[in-house]
Formats: sequence, C-alpha cells, structure tokens
Amino acid sequence: MIPFLRNVTRGRGIPDERLEEVATHYRHFGGVSPINEHNRQLRQAIEDEMRRRGLDLPIYWGNRNWAPYLEEKVKEAADANHTRILGVATSAYSSYSSCRQYREDFARAILDNGLEGKVRIDKVRQFFDVPGFVKPFADGVADALKGFSDQGSPRGHPRPLRHPLDPDRRC
Repeated sequence: MIPFLRNVTRGRGIPDERLEEVATHYRHFGGVSPINEHNRQLRQAIEDEMRRRGLDLPIYWGNRNWAPYLEEKVKEAADANHTRILGVATSAYSSYSSCRQYREDFARAILDNGLEGKVRIDKVRQFFDVPGFVKPFADGVADALKGFSDQGSPRGHPRPLRHPLDPDRRC
C-alpha cells in the first residue's frame, strides 16, 4: 500500500509516517484499495453490455497511480492500431484530480509514447448529475428521512416528507 500512496502523493512532501497512517485504513480491505476490483467489475459489465449490443470494440484499462498504468495501455492500444480512444474516469464528481488531471494524464500518455497526432483520447464528462447516479442517493436520503418522520419530529409533530427529486418540492 505504501508504494501506491507514494505514487498518489508524489511531489507533495508527505512523510512516510503519515502515509502509514493512511495505509491502516486499507487494512480493512486486505491491504489493497478496492478500486481495482470495482474497475474490473465495471470493465466486465461494459464488455458484457457491448457484446449484448453486438459491438466488438476493445476495452483497455489503465490507472494513474498503479498497474496497469495508463501510459502502457495507451501504447498497447496504439500498437494494435486503435487510435481513437474514449477515456472514462470513474470518479463521478468534478474536481482537479477527477477531471482536469485526467485530461493531463491522457495528454502525457500520448506525449510520452510519441503518439501526438496519431492517437486521440476523448474523455467522458463527469456524471455527478446523471439521474441514474443521483437517484439511489436521493432514494436513500428519502428512506432515512422517512424513518425519522415515522418516529415523529423532536417536538412530536410529524412532518410530511417529499422525495428529493419531487418536481413539486419547495425550497
């Protein structure tokens, strides 16, 4: 875990003692980040759906901070004459590290491999506001609030609750 955390925090001067503190959180997951396994499952689901739709397109998976590395996978794709790549960052939210930094990573992978003008990577936009992503959260909040409502308000006056995506909601 420490080598991964060193990659993630490279150039920030974070001491190993602090990285070790962070690493203890990963011990709950057997000492590894669960992200790679989630990405394997996502990749398989995408492959299955593409096959179901009759699409025969390759899927390459590359990471920023751990193997398989993005630069290696971009080169592998180019070597197989796959020059138009759709990049999917699995972070839903928009921030430097989940949006702009991925664009920089894609550009670096192209430049480091000498592929400028030969390979194009188009990045899928962040999906924090896509209904299929938002709805499970909204449902969970509504269920939790309903649980509180069923118990009554602190003053003993239950209030009716609306679903957070209810178009008739008021501020």
